[in-house]
Amino acid sequence: MSYLVVEENRRPIGFSCAECLHNGMGSVECYGCPLGLAGLGEDYSSWIVAAFQQFLGRNPNPTEITNWTAIIVEQHLTQAQLNTALQNSPEGQEWYYRPWILPGFQTYLGRNPNPTEITNWTKVIVEQHLTQAQLNAALQHSPEGEAFYYRPWIVTAFPEFLGRDPNPTEILNWAAVIVNQSLTQEQFRAALQGSPEAKAYVAAKEAAAAEAARKAAEEATKGTGTTTAGLANFLKSPWIWVAAAAAGGFYYWTQVKHRSMGQIPYVGQYLGGKRRGRK
Repeated sequence: MSYLVVEENRRPIGFSCAECLHNGMGSVECYGCPLGLAGLGEDYSSWIVAAFQQFLGRNPNPTEITNWTAIIVEQHLTQAQLNTALQNSPEGQEWYYRPWILPGFQTYLGRNPNPTEITNWTKVIVEQHLTQAQLNAALQHSPEGEAFYYRPWIVTAFPEFLGRDPNPTEILNWAAVIVNQSLTQEQFRAALQGSPEAKAYVAAKEAAAAEAARKAAEEATKGTGTTTAGLANFLKSPWIWVAAAAAGGFYYWTQVKHRSMGQIPYVGQYLGGKRRGRK
């Protein structure tokens, strides 16, 4: 079957489609051809640029324009077929499902996906024929999604009962425990509070409080000079015992042997008494 073929100056010539392509008539457009084909040298960059922008979200580079031009010519693609090929390519699928994946990650994981995650989740969507709601449910019930959901429970309880913040692995592990055992927040807090680490933390706090109270009491008694250590050091001094012995002897001499200060030789005269000698 032959179609009306014209050159750029629109002078009709009578080549068939096969002859046109075989002879490499690059400046020829095939008017009336049901496939919308053109010669080997036809510029398809406008098709390719528009399709890349719409289905891949970017502009093609020169190599991509050359490669896709060759595909169009070799496979006799229409513009609609080019669009479908780009839309169903791995990159086209990623671009199409990116608006599903980005908000899903932000809502249920609290972060943005990296390029590898976009690629992997696109494959899951396509291969398992997921709806957007099913994608959201898959993200929400993933280990990371559960950790993100229960994170407020865990990061609040750890400082209270353990005196520290949880690390990422602990958040994942406790989230799994909460889900697998269907714990309420109160049950989770009770489990954490009864853990060996929590009991050790309470004991350490009590010991620290007792030590602080002891030091405070010691500091308070230092100002009066009556601490036990100070009194012990005072009693250990030998001069204290010499002075005590002298005082005891003097008391005996005056109150027991002489009965009064006035009977002491050389002392009574100073007290107004009569001096007595020894008998």
